[in-house]
Amino acid sequence: MKHRIRLARSQQQLWKICLGILAGTFVVSLVFFFLFRSPLHYQVLFFPNIRTGELSGERRMLPRLSNSKDAAGQLVEEMILGPVSIQHSRVVPRSTSIRTLMLRDKVLYLDLSTDILHDIEDRDSFFAIQKAFEHTIRFNYRTIREIVFTVGGQEPGATRYISWRSVNTTSPASQ
Repeated sequence: MKHRIRLARSQQQLWKICLGILAGTFVVSLVFFFLFRSPLHYQVLFFPNIRTGELSGERRMLPRLSNSKDAAGQLVEEMILGPVSIQHSRVVPRSTSIRTLMLRDKVLYLDLSTDILHDIEDRDSFFAIQKAFEHTIRFNYRTIREIVFTVGGQEPGATRYISWRSVNTTSPASQ
């Protein structure tokens, strides 16, 4: 009887030791994960395939940024730089720049320069560009609920806004 009690106690101690080692290993691996984490991570950018015209992904190692707005901006800049693979074609001209990029309440507001319009032949070409940007951003940042895409401050397809300052009219009082 005493032998069984001693054996049961030693088994309990063995379980405690094993659980302690397991917990210790977990804590050490967690510390190593956070201390020695790579400053780079993979992002997937989508570009049109040269043969098919369909969007296909291209993996890139980009710096890990803590701010979602800056990370989305970095992703858009990479899209503007263009593909690395020769099997993909450029989405926008390289002269395109980001005019405004804001992230508010899971809505990304992206305003690009009018240079994006230089190589566009028709409305469908523009919406293909917009689709590539949206697909890339949504794939990498699933928390973004909506993307408001503008060019030169104007929404694509909306009635063009013309500032009264840009209209060269003379008033009757100045004549």
